[in-house]
Parts: sequence; structure tokens; C-alpha cells
Amino acid sequence: MPPKVKSVFVWIAQILVGLLFVIVALPKLQAHPGLVERFYEWGFPAAKQMVVLTGILELVGGIGFLIPKTNRYGGALLCMVMAGAFLTHLLHGEWSRLIITSSLAGILIFVIMNRRQNTPVQEGSPTPSLAASE
Repeated sequence: MPPKVKSVFVWIAQILVGLLFVIVALPKLQAHPGLVERFYEWGFPAAKQMVVLTGILELVGGIGFLIPKTNRYGGALLCMVMAGAFLTHLLHGEWSRLIITSSLAGILIFVIMNRRQNTPVQEGSPTPSLAASE
């Protein structure tokens, strides 16, 4: 894939996934009754608080993922949320939801890895190998 096409693809994925997490966080922040019921059925203690906490993590992660300087941290936070979601769906036999959480985690990792490769080294900053030998 040509570098420019890949860069455009990474930007599109970053924006869409970041916005998706911001959007899905909003009902959780309001402790939507249907979501609270679902968390309760999954056996989470303090289901309402868990829904709100999940919403906060998704909102913070989604916003962080949208900002180039923080997208690795936002993406890492969202990957942890997706790992929790994956385990929850796995334990409850919700196979179709495993596909969604795995796909989102894969896209997050893809964007993080490609942003990492494109991060310019600032002049004057030591490279890791030079810093270790000083």
C-alpha cells in the first residue's frame, strides 16, 4: 500500500473509531436503564456505577485517541476497555459481540502501530541507544 494511501486510511480509521467511542460513551454517562440492566445481568456489582465508569473510560479514551499527541494513550485505554468487554462477552457466550470487540481492538492497535512508525524524531533528542550509553 502506498504510504500516502496508508496515511489517509489510518487517519480515517482514527477519526471514525475515536468518534464511535465518544458517541457510545454518552448513553453510559447518563446511566441508560437498558445498559444498567445489561451490566446487572452480566453480574457486575454496582451495575449503574460500572456503566458510568465504562462511559467515562470510553469518553476519555475516544477523545485521547482523536488527538495525535495522545492517541497512543487513548488507544491503550480503549484496548483495555475492549479487553474487559471481550472477556465479559466470552464468559456469557455472546459470540457475535466478540467479533465487534476484537475488530475494534484490532483497528485501535493498527492505528497505534502506524502512528508510532510515523512519529518524527525531534532534533536534539537522544535516540534510545544513545541515551542508554551516556
